[in-house]
Amino acid sequence: MANHYTCFVISPIGEQHSPTRLAADDAFEYIIKPSLDKYDFTVERADHIRGITDTITTEMIERIQKSDLCIVDLTGLNPNVMYECGRRHENGKPCILISRDETLPFDVVTHPVIRYSLDASAKDVINTIRLIQQNVQHFVDMGFERAGNRTLNDVYREVGTLNQKLDLVLKRIASEALPGNNAHGSGTKANEAAELIKKLGGAIPAINFALNNRDAELIDHLLPRIPNKTSENFIVGGLAQGASLGSRVAFEMLEAVITSQMDAFSWETKAQVISGYSAGASRLDEERRALPVVKAEVERMQFAIANGTSIQSEQQTLILNALQRIYHGLKEYDNAITIGEQVLQLAPNDDAYIYNQSLNFEKSGIQNSALDQVDRLVDILRERDFAESDDDHLVHAIGIYLNSNRVADARELFLILENQHPFRGQLVRQTDKFKALFD
Repeated sequence: MANHYTCFVISPIGEQHSPTRLAADDAFEYIIKPSLDKYDFTVERADHIRGITDTITTEMIERIQKSDLCIVDLTGLNPNVMYECGRRHENGKPCILISRDETLPFDVVTHPVIRYSLDASAKDVINTIRLIQQNVQHFVDMGFERAGNRTLNDVYREVGTLNQKLDLVLKRIASEALPGNNAHGSGTKANEAAELIKKLGGAIPAINFALNNRDAELIDHLLPRIPNKTSENFIVGGLAQGASLGSRVAFEMLEAVITSQMDAFSWETKAQVISGYSAGASRLDEERRALPVVKAEVERMQFAIANGTSIQSEQQTLILNALQRIYHGLKEYDNAITIGEQVLQLAPNDDAYIYNQSLNFEKSGIQNSALDQVDRLVDILRERDFAESDDDHLVHAIGIYLNSNRVADARELFLILENQHPFRGQLVRQTDKFKALFD
């Protein structure tokens, strides 16, 4: 059972039917809510609290300070919004900043701000939603936890030394990965990295900024500037995430960790590290290089289980799925299918893994098996009344049904897609592959 979370939206609201209210409602309905669809959130805004709009009440402050997450819309630099944003930041709890404005105060732009537009293309809106989801997923993975009055950045600052050998390996890898074997790099991105460190007061918060903005190149230039006293938290939250975003330096550094330090970690950490490394290999087209590394970790896991070590099924599936992803990227679909079956034995009702297996069958040309997996996926989604349905999963299922001449089933799923993910629905309408839906 997924955890239930609360999100309070801090936003300019204005009077009912005013341009400000209409814009706030559009941002709420088409940007914020779709970003949280895949998670179990109760989402509130000030006017949802007994119709309150501009008055800052005790109830509002309580929600600002106690909600698991706050999303703050800085558009227009509304004074109430800025005050409420400050009240949220004072306790260090998770907060995502968004804005339609290009120019923001210095004290604000030192924090990651996700730009959005209500006039953007469907593709741009979807990208915005996914960027917000990336941030939300990070907080979900962290369990929305903080200790005392520490912020998430504070957690990362509490770095401990793994050992001297790892420090030397990381330093060498980071140095070799950048142009001209210069650990600090050169050019515009290097300058941006140096300036960001100054503005944010250190390399760790700068890394967090780059991760939130999915800027792999910036991550490349920041990582060598991190003191090589790397904690387990940073390996998981920095290197694994950076690699999954396509950072070459993070990928190289993570590989060094895997090949020299994995014995020091719990299986929970090992699973996250291998998963991030595999995702990085896919981003960087390094599957061939990653294959022996990931295979070795799978074999170590299997050996440990055979010798009585208890490893949670969730951790087993992450590691096995990492290998499945590598085989898929190498177009070794038979191997991907074999590993995918092992994953599904451990997690038979996980829609993401069923989706992966359907893709494997589709790519291998085994249409009937791809269809079987889609039927399996749709049955699970139907049991949930299609709540929190992933748009990629729905689009894939629609395509498989069309290829199998099950047009009625495809149209049913399209209506669900259009209702839950309206912008993705618009893209489907514009794609020739799906023309049969509308004939």
